[in-house]
Amino acid sequence: MANGTLSGLNKKAASIRQRLVENNLVDAIITLPSNLFYSTQIAPCLWILRKGRENNGILMIDISSDEFGEKVSSSERRLTEKEIKNVSRIYQEFHQKGSIEKSTIIPARVVFPTEIREKNYILVPTRYLSQNEIELTPEEIDKKLLETTSELEDLITEQDKYHQELKKLLADIKKEIESDE
Repeated sequence: MANGTLSGLNKKAASIRQRLVENNLVDAIITLPSNLFYSTQIAPCLWILRKGRENNGILMIDISSDEFGEKVSSSERRLTEKEIKNVSRIYQEFHQKGSIEKSTIIPARVVFPTEIREKNYILVPTRYLSQNEIELTPEEIDKKLLETTSELEDLITEQDKYHQELKKLLADIKKEIESDE
C-alpha cells in the first residue's frame, strides 16, 4: 500500500486504522524505500494483519530511507537479501517473543495502542522511531564520518577551483582596464 494509508486525515481512513488497532489486528507496519515497483515511484508500506493475536504491541519498522536498498537504475531500487533477512529476523523475534532487542541495523520498535491513540491512530513508523533512539556502532560512526569527510574534501576542492577561476577572471579584467588606459 502507499504510505498515505498510514496517516491520511480522511475520516473514513482514520476510522479504519482506529478499528484495526483497537481490534488488535495490526501485527506490524513496515515502510519501504521508493522506486521498488516499476509502475510507481511512491514509497510503499506493508501492513501485516493477524487475527487472534495475544500480544497487543505493534512492530514498527522503517527502511524507507535511501540508505536501504541498492539503486539498480535512476528509477529502480531493490532491497538486498541481507536487508530482507534483517527485517525478517526482527519480525520473527517479535512474533515469537512479543518484543524485540534494540537494533542498530534496522530502525524498529514495538508500540502499544495507548501511544498510537495519543498520536490519533497515525501509524507512520518514523513517528515512533526517534533518531535519538537509533544507536550507531563505533564502526558505523567511523563509516559515516569517513563519508562526510570525503564529501567535505570534495566540496573544498571544488571551492578552491572556483576561487582560482575567479582570480583569473579578476586578473583578466584588471589587465583589460590597465591596457585601455
